[in-house]
Amino acid sequence: MLDNPIMVVGGTMKFSDLKSTDNPKEYSIGKAFVWLAMLKKKQVPIKWYKPNKAGTKVDFILPRKQEEWDESYDSLKKFLVSTNSMYGTDLELTKEEQPHDNDTQTP
Repeated sequence: MLDNPIMVVGGTMKFSDLKSTDNPKEYSIGKAFVWLAMLKKKQVPIKWYKPNKAGTKVDFILPRKQEEWDESYDSLKKFLVSTNSMYGTDLELTKEEQPHDNDTQTP
């Protein structure tokens, strides 16, 4: 039996659908969908690596405080505004798409 339980606190994921060969508009839209999916799984992206032909790596944490999740969610909303302005898209978060954020762990 372990005296110190092991906890996963983060990691790196690779998204093969987010490639450098995508045009910038498609890449930004894909990034928004990946970001939202990660938040729904309680994964907070902390670093997006430069995309290459194999995909994009993203470092993430599992938030220990609600504020960590909230900050990432706010950053996603700003990213959507920027993407809409730059590419003429109309991406937005609707009520059903907003992840339920009350389940984050507290230390």
